[in-house]
Amino acid sequence: MFEFDLQSSCAMKATDDLHRLLHSLSQAEKRYVKIFASKHLIGEQNKYMRLFDAVLAMAEHNEEKLKKQIPSRHISSEKNYLYNFVLKSMRTFHSEKSVDKQLKEAMLDIRFLIEKRLYDLCDKELQRAKKLAYEYEKFTMLLEILFLERNTVLERTTKDIVIATDEINAEIGVVQEKFNEYTTRSQMRCQSFMRLRHKSYSKDEAHQDFFQRLAKHELFNRVPDQNSFELQYNYLITQQNYFQGIGSFDEAYSCQKELLALWDRFEHRKLEDGIMYQISLSNYLNACFNRGNFDSFAETLEAYKNLNCNSEEEEAEKFQNTYYMELLYCMNCDKMDYAISLLPEIEKGMKIYRTKINKARELAFYYNIGLLLFLKENFKASLEWINKIIQDGKTDARIDLQHLARLIQLVLFFETGKHDLLEYSYRSVKRLFNQQNASFGFEAFIFKCLRQLTDSRPSEYPEIFKELLDSLTSLREGSGSRLVGIEEFEIWARHRLENRPMRDFIHENAKASA
Repeated sequence: MFEFDLQSSCAMKATDDLHRLLHSLSQAEKRYVKIFASKHLIGEQNKYMRLFDAVLAMAEHNEEKLKKQIPSRHISSEKNYLYNFVLKSMRTFHSEKSVDKQLKEAMLDIRFLIEKRLYDLCDKELQRAKKLAYEYEKFTMLLEILFLERNTVLERTTKDIVIATDEINAEIGVVQEKFNEYTTRSQMRCQSFMRLRHKSYSKDEAHQDFFQRLAKHELFNRVPDQNSFELQYNYLITQQNYFQGIGSFDEAYSCQKELLALWDRFEHRKLEDGIMYQISLSNYLNACFNRGNFDSFAETLEAYKNLNCNSEEEEAEKFQNTYYMELLYCMNCDKMDYAISLLPEIEKGMKIYRTKINKARELAFYYNIGLLLFLKENFKASLEWINKIIQDGKTDARIDLQHLARLIQLVLFFETGKHDLLEYSYRSVKRLFNQQNASFGFEAFIFKCLRQLTDSRPSEYPEIFKELLDSLTSLREGSGSRLVGIEEFEIWARHRLENRPMRDFIHENAKASA
């Protein structure tokens, strides 16, 4: 095992690395670090635990404040040592929890037995490790195990050495072939996922070209071995990403339904890969939502909310998925008052799990909360949430939502009487859309409407909103696919034109789709 040198010359620079690491720990993990320190930091425990507590007490990293609290000429090296010590303690804490860690421990034992030339004992450990690696399809570890098994056969020089090595070589070839297929399929899954995260659904030429090329790939069109969870998993997610990417939500739904059936067939994987399973549940909920299958949605959401978690990471995943999907569901099923009641819990959870929520989901929370408040006509509060997206413009996550947020922001400037900001932002947003080739298919109508509103008297507004509504409705009805974001602007135009609450139109839409 790797040991740490207290006088390590590799000093940590003035970064927030230690702060980020410590604040990612669960309460159980923090307690374990202190227990571990009491056993392994004899004579140094108090010094490092003071630093540990001081960093945890800071909501945000502040190097100068830390130096005042912990006066030491060696603060950088002490931070570095504590960082590595925490990682070491976490290796021990989680040593028996995952298959990967069990296999790594087994490999240490196997190599020790090989060094002692205890080949009969080594063979028993190799077979145990191999069985576990096969069960969970740990291909790289399987190859390492097989290589060691072949070496032990060669060392023992038995009379059946040729037959034994030939059998192992053949086994290596089969595993290598599966590993190569797994590698390609996982790359396809990751690439298609990143396309969706960047631009969920778009008519952008590069976006569509990618999915056209994906559909022509030999592995995309070949169903993998039904007995392989990993190959089936990557295949189904790639298929789902493809169908979502081209706007075919019924087909995406079918893929997600198959994926949940896959998890049920390989029940033991749910415990080992809890977060992966939760993501599959979340994607299925999203597919149900896009398809309008709200009965299955409600049933699956309830089951998800009752799912047991084995770590704080799984709790964070459960929070961000269940609350996000429930919020979305309520907004589209005329349960807006209940959706409003969820906001305090959502805000609380976003603070608790702030280091564990991915950026794409964070932006989606901001957008949907802002949209909820917009539809409730609480325009001031809506603007605060929409601004969170725009102020966080350094990320490439959910570019589609970032662009939609800028359109909503312009509308909110109009509704809150900030006409000077509307005038200024109108030009910059339009320029940004042109520069980034952003297109929802309807943004030109929104720009035209807002331009006319700023140059018109209130008595002329009805005619402007009628033109906007007619343009949006005609575009939506004539489109062969779903236009993300258009519905909220249609509702706004109808609200303004008919002088009725936006909630009325949500109710009518929900009733029509029931």
